[in-house]
Amino acid sequence: MQPKVYAKYAVLGKWHSLRQDVCLDELWTLESHWNPKAKNKHSTAFGIPQFLDQTWVDYHYPIRPKSALTQITAGLDYISARYGNPCTALKHEKREGWY
Repeated sequence: MQPKVYAKYAVLGKWHSLRQDVCLDELWTLESHWNPKAKNKHSTAFGIPQFLDQTWVDYHYPIRPKSALTQITAGLDYISARYGNPCTALKHEKREGWY
């Protein structure tokens, strides 16, 4: 399954809102362009959600998982726990330059 399709179904299942999917798409396009191999030159940020190595550990995932679907699942877990939903995470990203 394509990463964006997987994410759309996951978002609809979790938040029951197409608006949240639009926000997630914008957020992760800003962060990584949905590239599961994306790396930040200035930090350990990696993958679609651009998690730092410690964030992968904190959410009980292997550091830098190769699977886009694993990255998406982890990213949605993080967004839910920290921001409540993707639109709130996107607002933080736009205000602070990170989420």
